[in-house]
Amino acid sequence: MKNNFNRSIFSFILSLGVSLQAFAFGQLSGKIVDAQSGEVLIGANILIKNTNIGASTDLDGRYKIKNLSPGYYTIVYSFISYSTVTKSNILIKDNETTIVDIALSQEALVINEVVVTEKADLSFEGALLNKQKNSSVISDGLSAELISKSPDASTADALKRVSGITLMDNKFVYVRGTSERYSNAMLNDAQLPATEVDKKSFAFDLIPSGIIENTIVIKTFTPDQPGEFGGGLVKVNTIEFPNNRSISINYSLGYTKGVTNQDFLTYHGGAYDWLGFDDGIRTLPNNFPKDFSQLDLFNSEQRQDYYEAVNSLNHYWNINKVKSPLNQSFGISYSDIFPLFGEEIGLVSSLLYKSKFDNKKIRTIVWGGPGGENEIPDLDFEGYKSDWNVFGGAILNLSYKLGNHHKVSFKNSYSVNSDKETTQIGGYYYYHSQYEQRNELEFVSRELLSTQLVGEDFFPELLDLKLKWQGSYSQTKRDEPDSRKYVYAKDEINDPWRLKLTVSPSDYGARIFTNLNEYLRSLNFDFELPVNTTKIKFGTIYNTSNRFYNARHLSVVIPRGYLSGSLSQLYYLEPDSAFDINNFEYYSDIRYEEYFEGTHNYSSILENIGIYLMFEIPFNLWDQNFIFISGLRFEKYQLTLNTKTGFGINQTPMKINGDNSDKVFPSYNLIYKINENINLRFAYSQTINRPQLREVTPFGYFDFETMAIVRGNPDLKTANLDNYDIRFEYFPGINEYLSVSPFYKTIKNPIEQAVVPTSGNYEETFKNAAEAEVWGFEFESRYSLRVITDYLSYFFLNTNYSFIKTKVDDLLNKSRKSRPLQGQSPYVINVRLEYENPIWQSNISILYNRFGKRIIQAGIGEILEGDIYEDPKNIIDFIYKQTIISNLELKLSISNILDEDETYSQYNELQKLKEKHTSYSLGISYKL
Repeated sequence: MKNNFNRSIFSFILSLGVSLQAFAFGQLSGKIVDAQSGEVLIGANILIKNTNIGASTDLDGRYKIKNLSPGYYTIVYSFISYSTVTKSNILIKDNETTIVDIALSQEALVINEVVVTEKADLSFEGALLNKQKNSSVISDGLSAELISKSPDASTADALKRVSGITLMDNKFVYVRGTSERYSNAMLNDAQLPATEVDKKSFAFDLIPSGIIENTIVIKTFTPDQPGEFGGGLVKVNTIEFPNNRSISINYSLGYTKGVTNQDFLTYHGGAYDWLGFDDGIRTLPNNFPKDFSQLDLFNSEQRQDYYEAVNSLNHYWNINKVKSPLNQSFGISYSDIFPLFGEEIGLVSSLLYKSKFDNKKIRTIVWGGPGGENEIPDLDFEGYKSDWNVFGGAILNLSYKLGNHHKVSFKNSYSVNSDKETTQIGGYYYYHSQYEQRNELEFVSRELLSTQLVGEDFFPELLDLKLKWQGSYSQTKRDEPDSRKYVYAKDEINDPWRLKLTVSPSDYGARIFTNLNEYLRSLNFDFELPVNTTKIKFGTIYNTSNRFYNARHLSVVIPRGYLSGSLSQLYYLEPDSAFDINNFEYYSDIRYEEYFEGTHNYSSILENIGIYLMFEIPFNLWDQNFIFISGLRFEKYQLTLNTKTGFGINQTPMKINGDNSDKVFPSYNLIYKINENINLRFAYSQTINRPQLREVTPFGYFDFETMAIVRGNPDLKTANLDNYDIRFEYFPGINEYLSVSPFYKTIKNPIEQAVVPTSGNYEETFKNAAEAEVWGFEFESRYSLRVITDYLSYFFLNTNYSFIKTKVDDLLNKSRKSRPLQGQSPYVINVRLEYENPIWQSNISILYNRFGKRIIQAGIGEILEGDIYEDPKNIIDFIYKQTIISNLELKLSISNILDEDETYSQYNELQKLKEKHTSYSLGISYKL
């Protein structure tokens, strides 16, 4: 059957290749924009000189001329009140689409016809920079072209190379020193739902970099954006309409130093782990008791229910060792254009799969306080964590053009990212005066589904009105079924290990089941109306989201405190034998109990209605060109959280309302166009950051990840931001760029996570500090080294540096008045040195990344040195791409060449270590 399947796939690909050869002609395609504003020109004319063959541009500014015989052509581009451009020596080839993009200047600026004899070679990176130059906001971005020249597998990996951005936990984006709570995420202009249990945060490692067209980070607010804006707005875009038919297939194998073909920790999982899903072996059965803690084992009927429930659980606890295989990656994409009712429908599809294995040494040290050379930590554990990561993504986009003035698009994307983690870590626990070995078996699967129906319309009969409408639906799912934790302990080194159990539910013998689903729906209408030289934009948006969270915590406990007699042998058995179902069925001295609290389940409803009005007004002052962009946005916001308080049967429904006040957001932007290639930008805006979900819950809930109590604060206030930005930017040539961007923000009532001392352990909560400040500057340079000498014409250098300072009232340590924001790096450095030889069709890139020392967790109490810092790390990556023959490309990647470990420090001592490894990947891709 497998051979038949492979033959079918081969036949399918072969038939597609044959169908391509059926075309006897080539075609010409491209895009026409205004040279000054970068706006697309609708209805521009394209004519093949000395013929009557031509076309006009659609509402995307795109054109296409089909069925052209191979050869050289002269093309004439024209538009009313714009200069005419003639391009000669345009080569059309068999079965290929030649792309020629044109920028037309207004006739008042150019008197005579412009004749261009060389062929245009505008890469997509250059197009993205051109869009950045003509944007009404301060922004930075990455194109698919640039991402392909890096080893970055996810959007998160790619984003760390953008000026002013750092990553936390390799997935959360920090923009200009502000945490993920101050940034929004969009996919194809649709807001993305949260991926975390207790935060409004999107994990960008959930989007594969291989399915995106570009990523743009907007750093200044305008009224057509969400009012909850702090650090920035990250917009991820997938390809919408193809230029021609194409098929691309790629495959790679990867080797990780110190991991591949070495001992790898794992456990008995599900049949679909390789796809990123649990097959049901870890999930609680549908008939599992809703409140396990209330079963009465003295009641024969309920005791039978208990036995059946326990028997329905899987009983795989042992950790095994295998040899780690090679990493693998596979991708296929197909794009095409089909005729439909006399018009064209474009298809873009892509499928991506990655499987990666990592086995790292880890160490955790808990220090009681600063001490001298003989200071002994409270805990010093080390061991290994093995992680099998599965990463998959797919897109399916359909776009239908109804003439040149109307288009409807149906955009769909899906991704899954799963981690099957097995951890063994141990050492001497001074607080318990014993050696301990902690074991964890975890499987976390995260999914993102996004679909949008988008319409774009141009009405020349209505004063050239443009309308864009969009209905979108997004869903995120985070499933962590049956995370198992158990501990073995001994008093002396030579003693036998003894299974450690407890008299009440805790992390000993724990089984934790959590599930989070969030659904976001939105509908928006955006209008654009030109009035002479002024552009008026107005619109409305409606967002609503529903979130559902469920958690259950089972533990193996000993009600009497210890096992005696023949039962005591269970302490010395392997976990599979100790937790065997027969032991629970016949012995009442060991059993499952549930820590059941109402806050383990909650649902929330969020509604946000927004309307906006903004103006873009170009004007001339003292013979200088300016553009003024201003407007207002109004939002009506309502957040409701439904949960229960109490334990077991003593639970009371509770409804909590968030900060639901209406808000108005002003924005002012001024662009001084010094000349065609130089802009000086000024921006000011007022935005907010609202309290989120369980941050406002007025009772404690158990955080299963940190095993701590987190208590919400219903008195939290909305944080208010004032944002000031300046940017000088220079665009000297294609793919070349220079910018300097000072910025300053004040945050009134910033929301900070604080720690509250109790009679027992510390509890975490949320509070408003009085004020915070963020300031600094960004510098970016992209230049061909031909500016030094022509011998370096094939070399390209891209650097960016960010200097960031923050200050916030310290709510954790009263002996100091302020400290930096948690997660803020004082500097970020990125360097990319690229060599591209078009003759040899070779590309070599060396990439460097480093961020400054940053606070991960602020110190508590009167000791200033108690902060936990993430230490700086140097990361160097290497990429080599070589075209072997036509359409066949080889790619070699080396990641983390320096092999530096990830380390954290406290009291100037090592607090945590995560081993990192150098990875090698060799891939091949073929395009039809």
